[in-house]
Amino acid sequence: MLKHTLKKTTNVRMVTSAPEACFWAHGGHIFCNLAEFKNALEAMNDETFAYHVNKDKNDLAKWVEEVLADKMLAKKLRTITKRAPALHALVAHLKKQYQQ
Repeated sequence: MLKHTLKKTTNVRMVTSAPEACFWAHGGHIFCNLAEFKNALEAMNDETFAYHVNKDKNDLAKWVEEVLADKMLAKKLRTITKRAPALHALVAHLKKQYQQ
């Protein structure tokens, strides 16, 4: 299992979606913000990730862009098709955006 720890120091408020706009992953994970998304990616298996991200679609990048309005992260996620690199990109983004 991949695990990343983030410091709890931040002055930037993290966007959290309305309950009805949370992402409901195929394997049962539900997440409403990037911190929950990180936790879900850590626990998610590769098959569930592939259900949402494949050559035909990228549900995760779409949700990040359309619901959380984070175009920079969505652009990066669109280039990634495997869970571990997606998790690393998300963690790097969180560190850059929320731990200044």
